[in-house]
Order: sequence, then C-alpha cells, then structure tokens
Amino acid sequence: MEALARWPRRPDGPIAPDDFIEIAEVGGFIQQLGLFVLRRACSEMRDFADCKLSVNISPAQFRHLGFETEIKQVLEETGFPAHRLQLEITEKHLIDHPDRARQAIDTLRALGVKFALDDFGTGFTSIAYLPSYGFDCIKIDRSLVSSLGTDPKARLLISGMVHIANALDLQVIAEGVETSAQATLLRAAGCHALQGYLFGRPAPISELNLDGRMLDAA
Repeated sequence: MEALARWPRRPDGPIAPDDFIEIAEVGGFIQQLGLFVLRRACSEMRDFADCKLSVNISPAQFRHLGFETEIKQVLEETGFPAHRLQLEITEKHLIDHPDRARQAIDTLRALGVKFALDDFGTGFTSIAYLPSYGFDCIKIDRSLVSSLGTDPKARLLISGMVHIANALDLQVIAEGVETSAQATLLRAAGCHALQGYLFGRPAPISELNLDGRMLDAA
C-alpha cells in the first residue's frame, strides 16, 4: 500500500498534493507534514501483517539532519516493523546531496527499512546510482506506462529497465497502470509488481479492500 496525502474538507474541493506539498516545502512545514503522514500511515497499517507500506519522502525532509532519528522514533512509537516500510525518493535527493543521501539510506537500511527510486525513467538517473545507494526497487514512472500502446519505444525502454534491474537484483514496480492492456504488456516485460487505478483508487483505509488489489504481483 502507498500512503497518499490529500487536503480535504474545502468548499471548493480537495487541494491537490502537487499544490500543497510545494507550499509546505517553501513555507518550511514539510518536515512536520511528512512526519504526520508517516506516523498516521504506520499506525493505520500496523495490524495488517501481510501488507507493506510505501511512503514518499520530500527532498527537504531527506536533507534534515535529524531525519533518520525521526523515522526511527515513528517506528518505535507506532510499533510498525521496519522491514515492512519502504521509503520512496527521487533522483533529486541523490543529485543535490549525494553524501547526505548515502548516509541516510545506509542508516535506515541497517534498521530494515527498504528504499525505492521513484519516477525512474523521467530524469537523468545514472545506472551507477542504483547499486551504489543500495536501492531495493525502482518504480517506473506513469508517463512511460501511459505511452504503452501508442509509442513503440516505450515497451523497449521498460524492458531495458527491467533487464538492468534484474542484473542488479532489484524489484521493478510500474506505476499508473490503468488498463488491462497495459498490465499485460508490463507483465510480459518482466515487471515484478503493478500499481494503479486498474487495481484500486485512493481511498481512506476504512474503505479499502486489503486483499491485494492495490498492488498486484505480476
């Protein structure tokens, strides 16, 4: 399950994450917001023993010198097992502050926390990043997935990513899967897991059917 932040209860409708996350980063509130999301998600998912939890981490959170200690404190407070938690970061975390990123990843991986490189295939990530930072999986960005069926190069690119990941013993998750045709092509390409509206839409935990539909093993 992936934790998604939403800003509800507005007369004009919810504020999209792309809007309020940026405001929180600029205003200096992203650390508190990120910890709130992590603590809430860990608390709600703790008793679902078969489910792993994935949480996105902002670059500003990641740079914070107390980041590792705060993650450890949340795990201790909520009783959530570290080996069931996966933190998602983007290449921006690595490019801007590579030494700091390596330190944080190494410290938390020693506790059992997993790391995923999010939005893979959209930037300038070097293959050298993958083994040197100790990622557990890569997440293929939805922009590539959405072009399957219309761009013949998309399938080749995804197949190439899967081959690279397999060589490095990494899992591959495809995001933004919305159609059965996309799912078929991604399974054929060798993706280990698929995620997207085809399996379930964002909802409060009380409305979720935790039977594996949200993250479908290929």
